[in-house]
Amino acid sequence: MPAGGKGGSGRRGPTGTVYQMLATGEVTVLHQFVARERAGGYVDGGKPLATLTQVGSDTLLGVTEQGGDERVGTLFKLTAP
Repeated sequence: MPAGGKGGSGRRGPTGTVYQMLATGEVTVLHQFVARERAGGYVDGGKPLATLTQVGSDTLLGVTEQGGDERVGTLFKLTAP
């Protein structure tokens, strides 16, 4: 599953995107992080960092710079459709 990508920085809009890009050039958004705050931090993290780690054929692991209970980032796991 070739994937990657991050971008966006709006406080009220997207704060990063993980996408899959095939050799054909077709792009599929796997997850878009949104800076929605709740008590204690962002709902799902924000500003994904570094390279994603592929586990098996359909799972990606990564970290974010923002979010979590202490607002110091989160670990995330995504499974391709």
